[in-house]
Amino acid sequence: MDATIVEIKIGSHLPITSLSLCESRYDWRVPSADLQKLLNSGPNVIIADGLNAAYIAWNSPRTSFCGRKLFNYLRGINGIKVLALLSPTHINWNSWDTVLDLAILKRIPFHSQIIVLNSLNSDHLPGILTLGTGSFPINSPEHFFTIWENFRHILSFKPLPLQNFLR
Repeated sequence: MDATIVEIKIGSHLPITSLSLCESRYDWRVPSADLQKLLNSGPNVIIADGLNAAYIAWNSPRTSFCGRKLFNYLRGINGIKVLALLSPTHINWNSWDTVLDLAILKRIPFHSQIIVLNSLNSDHLPGILTLGTGSFPINSPEHFFTIWENFRHILSFKPLPLQNFLR
């Protein structure tokens, strides 16, 4: 399993831990201990990307073993919402088109939606998750910039906050 973790701070709300996961094996068995660690990585968590867990309730034409196991696991956790795309994210020319990409939200205090982008020439289509925070939009690049010297200094003297996260 590959994971990228980003922490997002919006106004006075508690931070949102956003995790992009990708499991490329189709025989993935949803490692519950790892998933529990990820869900417990912050008070508000988003786990999204290619989980390869097809489930009829998540807009797939069939349910996979991984989808059933993930659905049953998440069903028992309070504050969890699963957002599934309305159209397939995996186009299979020989079989069923399937929704393999999901967003699992834990205690996210904002309205959210997820859509598929049909802009790539690939059999896997990306999705975009949007959070309606009620804050002002960043319309121009000058509102959002990085001071690279400060960034390098912080990285060289301060350990990353989630470095021991999955041990």
